[in-house]
Amino acid sequence: MTELPPDAEAACRRTQLVGVSLLSCIALYAYVLRVVAAQHAPFIGFAPSIDLRLLRVVFALLAVADLAMLRFITPLILAGSRSGATAARGSAVTPRLVTLSIVRLAICEGVAILGVALFLLGGRWADFCGFAVASLAAFAFNFPRRLLWQDWMRDLPR
Repeated sequence: MTELPPDAEAACRRTQLVGVSLLSCIALYAYVLRVVAAQHAPFIGFAPSIDLRLLRVVFALLAVADLAMLRFITPLILAGSRSGATAARGSAVTPRLVTLSIVRLAICEGVAILGVALFLLGGRWADFCGFAVASLAAFAFNFPRRLLWQDWMRDLPR
């Protein structure tokens, strides 16, 4: 098992705090959306005349594509820059792990934001809840953990 250097341990804890902050944003979205719905009761969305069926499908496909993209960006970010200057001095591992973790967390958060947009347009609470649950599930798999960072370190190009 690859041990994390001390700076990577501290960086992992910092990215975990970023992850918790992003997770708390989903709860904040739910609260704000409830307030908006209560202030505009009965809330039917800000664009009730628009048929959102196609947009729901497009957003769902976009969410799936975002989450599938995680598989492809991980090796790209871990590989780092291929420029001669960076390769010559050897880029640090920890900043790449931090970048990768935050990018993965942001993609998970983006799924919830799609639900916020649908709710504001159409006023259906189920739109937000579906995307929020998908986002939370994605967070569960992509939350920065020590073991995950150790796996990524093993996968680093030599």
